[in-house]
Amino acid sequence: SETVFIPDIDTDGIFWTCVQGWQVPEGQGTVDMGLSFQPEFVAVYSLSPTGFQADLPERFSFETAEDYSNGDIFIQSGESVLYPENTDGVWYFEPDSPEEFFAGGSVDLFLSSGELLDSMDWSVVVDSVPPEVSIHSDGVDYHTMMAEIEVEVDEELSGVEEVTLSIDSLEATGLSRRGDSVWVCSVDLLPYAGETVNVSVSAADSAGNETIETYQISVVQQPEAVFSSVYPTGIVYDHMPVLQVAVGFRDTHSGWTAVAELYGNGSARELSPVIKDGTTVQFPVKELLADGEYTATVDITGDSGETLGTYRWSFTVGTMDSTR
Repeated sequence: SETVFIPDIDTDGIFWTCVQGWQVPEGQGTVDMGLSFQPEFVAVYSLSPTGFQADLPERFSFETAEDYSNGDIFIQSGESVLYPENTDGVWYFEPDSPEEFFAGGSVDLFLSSGELLDSMDWSVVVDSVPPEVSIHSDGVDYHTMMAEIEVEVDEELSGVEEVTLSIDSLEATGLSRRGDSVWVCSVDLLPYAGETVNVSVSAADSAGNETIETYQISVVQQPEAVFSSVYPTGIVYDHMPVLQVAVGFRDTHSGWTAVAELYGNGSARELSPVIKDGTTVQFPVKELLADGEYTATVDITGDSGETLGTYRWSFTVGTMDSTR
């Protein structure tokens, strides 16, 4: 390792570049991470605005690492030359036609003597069209009271910046991108059992345009048993996983029991439960599972032998590929 001392300088004029490298060993061990830093001093920074904009302001601004007086510097784009004015350390200018001034994507800064100080990549593009939003699915899983919300967002120019969802105007939840234009999230609807809720989906693009679509979901009544905290799901690399599911009840059941069966690779296994913390049930697998697809089924039975709920889910057991 090496210690590097940075002098006390104006950090507003410095940009740091970080490069990471990873080495993953085949067996157990540590992961080596290499970091390298290279300070780069720039003559001009804080260009504003840049990129896609819903509309263009009258004034544009930048800052310089060195102090100059009005008339000491000018900027040029193509044949257009402008002398910016300094206010409290920030340089401002007003092009007659911003679209034409920034059309080339580059602006040069000169001293009044004609010496080039810096060539800036500065692109400003107007995108005033908001994204198009359509709801693909809002299916509610009766066993978990979770809704899988799938939204398609089309934005051809500046790209989608963020998609959020809120229920009855409560705190918004961010959606995750799945594919080029599909965004998804899972929402717990148990607090709204038996109600009709208003769901608002908001999509914003990189230019700041926003589209909000609102629709309603009729939530079913709470079932007797609601399942959550299911494990494993997706791909698991443990060949002796401990299956787990948490159960919440609508009514009180003091003597309930749970049984589970695991299907896969042409055979079925009955698993013995271990009840933990009163509502979480674990089912240890006591033999190595071969790679492949598996389906687990958990049945919850009440005091009198009645079925309170059944939950079925699938997962995959696999072997992790090692790389060096």
